[in-house]
Parts: sequence; C-alpha cells; structure tokens
Amino acid sequence: MIASNKTHQTETLRFYGDEFVFNTTSGMFYRITSSAGFLLHHLIKGVDDDQLVTLFQEHYDIDRATAIQDVELLLNNLTELGVIV
Repeated sequence: MIASNKTHQTETLRFYGDEFVFNTTSGMFYRITSSAGFLLHHLIKGVDDDQLVTLFQEHYDIDRATAIQDVELLLNNLTELGVIV
C-alpha cells in the first residue's frame, strides 16, 4: 500500500544520462528503465509516494489503480536492489 507521506533517501544517487544511476554509498552502478528514472528524479525532488502515483497517472495516462501498482513495484524493486532506502 502506498504511504502518502513516505519519503526515500536518495541523496547518494548520481545520474549518468537517462539510463544509469550510481549509488555513491554502495559504489554500484545500475541501469534503469525510463519509468524508474522518472520515479527517481521525482524522489530526489522530495516527492512522496502518493504524489508519485498522481505523477505516474498524468505522465503515462493510466488509471489510479495501475499507477499505484506500478509505483509500488518500482519502489519495491529499487529498495531490494539497494538503489533507494
């Protein structure tokens, strides 16, 4: 379930173009999809999870239920990989 006020630590991320992100803490490079990049760029700006859902709806022209699923999946995957905390 999307937490409306949850934020994620992203200050250790550095972008290299649109396809790669470097985590300065772990020293790992990650190749990311355009939707993951869209999400990460907004997380860095301080956007919370509920706002991400709205942004996904507008950007990808999808319904709210689909946006919630997409954001949850991306956040879970990025957390599992250690890209975000």
